This record gives sequence, structure tokens and C-alpha cells, in this order.
Amino acid sequence: MQREGKVQTVCADSVGKERVANHTAGSAARSPLFLERFEMNPDIQLRHEVFAQLNWDPAVFGCDVDVRVTDGVVTLRGQLASEDLKNAVERAVRRAEGVKRIVNQLTTAECANND
Repeated sequence: MQREGKVQTVCADSVGKERVANHTAGSAARSPLFLERFEMNPDIQLRHEVFAQLNWDPAVFGCDVDVRVTDGVVTLRGQLASEDLKNAVERAVRRAEGVKRIVNQLTTAECANND
């Protein structure tokens, strides 16, 4: 339940002058100024979605994976215990909406032992 009342929003325009807008409580979140100012970068949103998938999947929960996203391309880095775990991480990342491509640079302890 939202409380009714006035909320004052102050935004600086491109020349540094402040504009003041009065909104009722709750409407600030829907105003164009608010949305324009706080819209999240799509790559950051995708990175959050990838981490959500990794945290949701019990097969890979707690794995130490470095995730980087550039223009929808997800790069995975880190060392995992097995090839099965590496494949499970990639499957989890594929479930994230907006992934254009996956660059899997994950290594496994099995590979390190074979060298």
C-alpha cells in the first residue's frame, strides 16, 4: 500500500540548471525523467540474469565463475572441478534471456592434471 503525498524530484538538465517536478507518491517511479535517468545497461541486466540462472541451478550453485557481458556475448572464465560441471554451467547460462553467444573459457581440474 502506498502513502499519498507529494514527492519533489530534482533533475539537472544538460546545462546544469535544475528542474523541479512535483509528483504524487509512487508516480515518480513511472515518470519519464525517472526512467530515463535510472534505466539499466542491457549488458548489466543480462549479467544479473546469468547470475540468477547460475544461483538457481543446484548443479552449479556456488561455482566460482567470472561472467562478463559485452553486446549480449557472455564470456565465462574460471576453473571448475569437472567437464560435467563446465557443461552444466553453460546450460544454465543458455537459459538466460538475451544471450546472443557464449564464449566458454572455463577450464577444468581434469585438463590441468592431463598437462
